[in-house]
Amino acid sequence: MDLVNNILAALGVTYSSLIWHAINFLILLFILNRFAFPKVLAVLDERAHRIRESFTHAEALRAETERLHEEGRQTLAKSWQDAQAVLADAQRSAESVLADARLAAREEGDLLIQRARAEIEAERDRAFQELRRQVADLVVAAATHVVARSLDDAGHRELVEQFLATEADGSGNGSASVSA
Repeated sequence: MDLVNNILAALGVTYSSLIWHAINFLILLFILNRFAFPKVLAVLDERAHRIRESFTHAEALRAETERLHEEGRQTLAKSWQDAQAVLADAQRSAESVLADARLAAREEGDLLIQRARAEIEAERDRAFQELRRQVADLVVAAATHVVARSLDDAGHRELVEQFLATEADGSGNGSASVSA
């Protein structure tokens, strides 16, 4: 106890002032505990509560952001797949249209070939008929010439050759004179 007395004496503190300071401290502690500490603790509790809510809200926002990011990624992937499907469908449609166009062109070409063949056949028939008519006219003209004149074999041959030569040259009047 001597040590405590020596320390108190060195500091210039007496027992009565020490007790008085202790009583003042206890009164101050009581007043603070009764009026100030509850308000300070309430403010601190409110702040802690807001901090916890902020963390909870931040965590919820982070989770929502991750969810939206994942949704966006899935939507983008689905859009990409849809776009690929549309492109594939367009490719198939284009190939189908191209095949149809080729088939239509082939059919039209075949039809044109058939028409051309029919026209060629008709023209050939007309030419053949015209040739037949001309040959018949020539034969009739030659026969008329032969009948008009009575000649021997040599005379007939010469008359026919002369007539044919005249017709081939284009004079074609059918009245070649034959000297007998």
